[in-house]
Amino acid sequence: MATLLASGTPKPGGSPKPGKPLQDTDVPLSLVALQWIGARNSHSAATVAQMFAPGATYWDPEVGVVSKPGISAVIARFVQRFPNHRFEMRSPQPFESINHGNTKGVAVPWVMSGSKWGVSFQLAGCDILTAEITSGRLTEALVYFDRVSVWTRVLTQWARRLAWGLAGSAFIAGLLTFLLE
Repeated sequence: MATLLASGTPKPGGSPKPGKPLQDTDVPLSLVALQWIGARNSHSAATVAQMFAPGATYWDPEVGVVSKPGISAVIARFVQRFPNHRFEMRSPQPFESINHGNTKGVAVPWVMSGSKWGVSFQLAGCDILTAEITSGRLTEALVYFDRVSVWTRVLTQWARRLAWGLAGSAFIAGLLTFLLE
């Protein structure tokens, strides 16, 4: 990621005009997808935020729309809530951006695994990323996932532990704290 994003300047060749075919100087969408998953798995809010261009936005169902200055804080909170998370990318699907001639997009399906209070879970989702063609920096990230499935799994495990008499007060306190965050 550092070689593409460190300077923040486009590669030689410039941005193609709307309707013009992509050039060899364009950043491959598969590389953008790999960098995104790698940044998310780094557990570093700064690494994730570095992928975004000025003026970029991030959206997910938990926080809504966040502009570039707030992205780092959103990712830091996510890492705090799920410190042992791991994303596994499925087959990314490129698409042409119809809103701007200098961007292109990729749908990045993933499965996130992790645990919370000793309960393992997996969550499927898909990120829709729009990136500048020549720099690969993100202009928009739309993060989709089914948050109900995570809570269903965690609460089911919690209920089983409670029924078996294994749920301690620390687990219950942690669950209530997390749900009320």
